[in-house]
Amino acid sequence: LAQDEITQLLEPKVLTNAKVYDKDGEHSFSSFNRDAELNKQRGLPENTITDNLIIKGNNLLALHTLKKEFAGKVKLIYIDPPFNTGNDTFKYNDKFNHSAWLTFMKNRLSIAKQLLSNDGNIFIHVDINETHYLKVLCDEVFERNNFVEEIIWAYGSPSGGRAAGAKPVNIHDTILHYAKNYSNRKQNKIFTPYSEKYIDEWFKFYDENDNNRRYRRRMRGKDKSGESIWEKQYLDESKGMPLTTVWTDIKQVYADPRAYKENQSHTTELLKEFSGGQKPEALLKRIIEMSTDENDIILDFHLGTGSTVSSAHKMNRQYIGIEQMDYIETFTCKRLSKIILGDSTGISK
Repeated sequence: LAQDEITQLLEPKVLTNAKVYDKDGEHSFSSFNRDAELNKQRGLPENTITDNLIIKGNNLLALHTLKKEFAGKVKLIYIDPPFNTGNDTFKYNDKFNHSAWLTFMKNRLSIAKQLLSNDGNIFIHVDINETHYLKVLCDEVFERNNFVEEIIWAYGSPSGGRAAGAKPVNIHDTILHYAKNYSNRKQNKIFTPYSEKYIDEWFKFYDENDNNRRYRRRMRGKDKSGESIWEKQYLDESKGMPLTTVWTDIKQVYADPRAYKENQSHTTELLKEFSGGQKPEALLKRIIEMSTDENDIILDFHLGTGSTVSSAHKMNRQYIGIEQMDYIETFTCKRLSKIILGDSTGISK
């Protein structure tokens, strides 16, 4: 395309056919809400939109359309883009050649960076096919010094059909974490529960003088005479283990109802309409907790089945989701409607 054609293509587009959803169902759209008091608390301009938005359409055009309203205001971007695996089982164009996939990603990441706040974070979820190339691309787009960490999500076990060959079984995805500005990034300290094995091995003492509370001994240096100084860390006062970059405690959710597990997933009826994979709300909950506070704005422009916005809704964050496939209406919006009405699956409490 000539430059003027590109410029025209990426000019903001008119959003049409807007609908409003709340606990009473679907309504006609009149105007956006702009809560001045909430925006004041968030340090945002008073006229910033405070509605949650779900947009059906091409995500590149939608991102450029959102720029005028939301540039510099988004605290967290999480995306689960096409993995470039060479198959098309997820009702998505997952058959890019390598260079086309990188161009596809660069165009979207470049505008996404403009939407991030100065303390914002982006998490990009991929698998082994493009991880290392994506890392180099992100070093260019976000700058290498803004790389925060590589998270390994070990979601499964080496069993089933994929264990049939001689090659080691891949049971993990990679999530690349970058900041808009590394030193200014929002980063909350997260802890995970101790395993029973860890408790048995480390918290093996009982305080007879304090109702037999379990504790472990921790050395806190030495005194003037060279003797070790010990202190008690009680189990019931401990926050747990500091979060590491290898996550083994969150299992994959399969949208195929034949592999459906009641204790891991969302609404069975909706899953029957979508024959692909989805990310568990527990995974998104952790990422949201790591990098946002209540009322912060979250963006997912590869929305898919909506785990990001579902989790954000339950955690009282403002969200924007973009998806061009038709299942945004048949699956994702239905899923959110059930949540508004009090659906108790996933991370709901």
